[in-house]
Amino acid sequence: MNTLENLKNLKLKRKNFILTTGLFTAGVFALSKIPFGLFRKKTDDIPSADVKPEVRVNPDAVKRNTGE
Repeated sequence: MNTLENLKNLKLKRKNFILTTGLFTAGVFALSKIPFGLFRKKTDDIPSADVKPEVRVNPDAVKRNTGE
């Protein structure tokens, strides 16, 4: 009977492990689906891709001839 009890105990531990792992995975999945954009600043404060960066010519750069 001792072997049978050990087997049942082992199955219970395995079942609890799988249940705990599944709940953890479901929790991580649920957290990843929360729209964190609600907690960020307004989209007006974020610079858009339409604004071009200011580009200057580097006077110390090597000048290249373009096949003249």
